[in-house]
Amino acid sequence: MKRKELFCGQYINKILIAGLIISLLCNVFVAIYYRNNILKIFRFNTAIVSTNIPKQSTKESGSDKLSTFEKDLLQFNKEPYLISNGKISTNHIFTRTIKILILGNSISLTGVPDEEPDKTPRGLVSSDVNHDYAHILMNRISKDKDVNIKYSIVNSADFERTFEKRPFNFATLSKADVKNPDYLIVQLGENVFNYAAKTYEKLLEERYSEIFQRFPYATKIVCIPFYPDADKQRIITKIAIDNQAFLIDLSHLGNGTDKKNFAKSEKKYKQEGVDVHPGNYGMKNIADTIYSLFNVII
Repeated sequence: MKRKELFCGQYINKILIAGLIISLLCNVFVAIYYRNNILKIFRFNTAIVSTNIPKQSTKESGSDKLSTFEKDLLQFNKEPYLISNGKISTNHIFTRTIKILILGNSISLTGVPDEEPDKTPRGLVSSDVNHDYAHILMNRISKDKDVNIKYSIVNSADFERTFEKRPFNFATLSKADVKNPDYLIVQLGENVFNYAAKTYEKLLEERYSEIFQRFPYATKIVCIPFYPDADKQRIITKIAIDNQAFLIDLSHLGNGTDKKNFAKSEKKYKQEGVDVHPGNYGMKNIADTIYSLFNVII
């Protein structure tokens, strides 16, 4: 009997030891499993953080791909600001005249790359003045609405890059023929670095408001940039609401859905960044988008 009890006790001890070993092995395997998954999560989150760390908002470093494109075009956006003044007449007696002021960047008015034979400053990259969005827009307004137009187009790209340092320089408008516009179009934002827009969001809103307050009697129109950027889309939408301005969204044209909107679909340019601007096709689409508003309010 005693030998039987001793055997049973030894058997039970072996089972308990085996159970402990199995339990330890299970714990080891579980620890390894969770360790590997935690490392994967850590690496994944680290990758997300590292890809979202904003670079410095400086001309030297660039900020994001689109801003780098514009940085390569600094020679087209130098001070003193380019200004284009003009008139469009219907030649009809007693036709009223409206005044339009466009504050834009290289998409509105700038110098011309070497590949273009016509060196007249205009929106980049149209083949001539009559094919940039501003002139397509105003010619259509004049024709369809039977109005004369007096206009000024001002390249204000420097404001985009330096808004966090100083406000809009209204002295640059001294040579603009239109100083009290009936319609103010603000086509800016492409050159605003994403990091600067997010870091100085409130200041950017104030800077835009200062522009609108300068022209209290104008119908105000603000454009969401041609190149899509979720942060700038959100900020500029708020700016439009706060300043009772009409909002024109151009980002659907530059999001790559229709690649013909980019000048690269029409011609090759040696200088980096030129070909991602709208060509004649893209300019026509920008003009049509803005005209959809004028077609209602005039």
